[in-house]
Amino acid sequence: MRSATADQLVVLDKAERSTHLRVKVDRGGGDWVDFTTLEGRDWVIRADWGTDVDAPVIDATILLRRAVGQMSLATLMDGSKLNAAGTILDAGHDVVIETATMPIDTPPSAADWVEVFRGSIDEVAWDKDPIELRCRCLGADLADAFIETQIKHPHDPATSDDVEDVMQEILDDYFGAGIVDLYSANGTAITPFNPADTPGWVINQYVQQKTHVLEALRTLAAQIGWVVKYRWHANTSSFELVFEEPDRAKVVPDYTFDGDDYFNIDRLSVSRIGVRNRVLVTYRDPTILDPVTVDSEDIASQSKYGLRTMAITVASSCQIDSTPEATVFADAVLADLKDPVLEKQVTMPYFFRAEVGDLYRFDANGVHYDSSQDLAVVSYRHSVDRKSARTTLGVRGKPSGGNKRWLILETRPGIAPQNPTYQNSAPTASADALLGGIVVSFDDPRTWSPPVEDWATAKCYVSTSSGFTPGPTNLRAQGRQTRFEIGGLTPGVTYYAKLQIVDSKGNISATSTQVSKAAGYVESMHIAKSAVGPNQSLFESCESGIGVNADFRLRAID
Repeated sequence: MRSATADQLVVLDKAERSTHLRVKVDRGGGDWVDFTTLEGRDWVIRADWGTDVDAPVIDATILLRRAVGQMSLATLMDGSKLNAAGTILDAGHDVVIETATMPIDTPPSAADWVEVFRGSIDEVAWDKDPIELRCRCLGADLADAFIETQIKHPHDPATSDDVEDVMQEILDDYFGAGIVDLYSANGTAITPFNPADTPGWVINQYVQQKTHVLEALRTLAAQIGWVVKYRWHANTSSFELVFEEPDRAKVVPDYTFDGDDYFNIDRLSVSRIGVRNRVLVTYRDPTILDPVTVDSEDIASQSKYGLRTMAITVASSCQIDSTPEATVFADAVLADLKDPVLEKQVTMPYFFRAEVGDLYRFDANGVHYDSSQDLAVVSYRHSVDRKSARTTLGVRGKPSGGNKRWLILETRPGIAPQNPTYQNSAPTASADALLGGIVVSFDDPRTWSPPVEDWATAKCYVSTSSGFTPGPTNLRAQGRQTRFEIGGLTPGVTYYAKLQIVDSKGNISATSTQVSKAAGYVESMHIAKSAVGPNQSLFESCESGIGVNADFRLRAID
């Protein structure tokens, strides 16, 4: 939660208070125009701004009077006195929203103004009066910046850097060193990322794919359940790009509201739709080049709401390549989704201190609940105009790193099938003797529980050595079939076989348990008449090398 001065705390505790609004736009080169005093007029009609836990940026909408007399703010009114020194309102111009919360009938001094939004104008619409400015916070520059060249991180192949160092490297590569700093919760202007705040996650060298800079950072952060976005930083008194872990264990409320502190409860509901109490994360282990699945579950949630499973398969470029890392990710997702969502939307007098991740206590009001409710802020939206100033809070559960951001991963393509059971299961093989060979078979993968619908092929490995390792040298057959007849083997010799199945993406299952069988002998019934010479008996023919042994049984030939 944003800090406040002692005077501000006193004012916020009063039911009667006034809120003042100020909007400034940089015409260019640091020439800031204050629309509350421009040419002695207040051009500001209203400003709305806010964000939610899953949004990458803060957005804002500002309404300004289009014209007063002969003075016009319209972008293409070059002849207007207001645009004489350069167009004021144009896409890309920087914008700042400030407010001052004061006692009734008390004008704000310079020290009372609080910066509540800083960003840039995305769109200016002046077809109607008032003019509408659609804006995004400083994160817009990162959200729009596209990494056009695939680059390896860390740059030095001989080193492994912490994730925050790689993030800063990505920022420096695109914007230049020292332009955009990555902050931690306890960072300062001198040391933006405090080493004590590190998650301690070492990044091995990887190729950063072509994507937007902010998305690249958010992807790295998500792999350990952290978040990265612009927010107000108390140590610098400005908006900074902060990489931090949500305080999921927070129990002490940041602020308490009683029934007189808000106007209305707009929504109050509880839903189990988004509950997930078992999270399966599949990653590729580089040491064995096979998919591995970790399982994180909450038994208490399962007992109360039933088993509600989600499977996530991490992308091939993901840094998760070990069981501990996959477990950290799975546990973070589970923590955010294991409980049903008590969603509450409440409208109250303007409360500039609200931030996503705050934990607020709402005292019992005897109508909606008869005990105090501690709920985390997942969204906020402020609306201030000349007559009113309101804040609408969306609150639910505990502080988290997101909700939709995790649920959307359930259907994201990755390196392996979404069904991790296939990756941990192996075919159940059996073997039988065959004339001069063996037969190796297994059940159709589509009949397994759960079925492997995208089964593409099977591989049959055969060796004369027990405990052999399957490989190219002992691969004897391959195909989309459940029975392999392996011929050309030496009768009486025991052969060992193993099976693997492969899905449509090329992922290989675990190897089956080894089975064995001796290759079958040739019997007289298998010898054609043409194999017996005109002056030979059948016995002589067999003795001459057609493949008979001591157990050979004579059979009459017609």
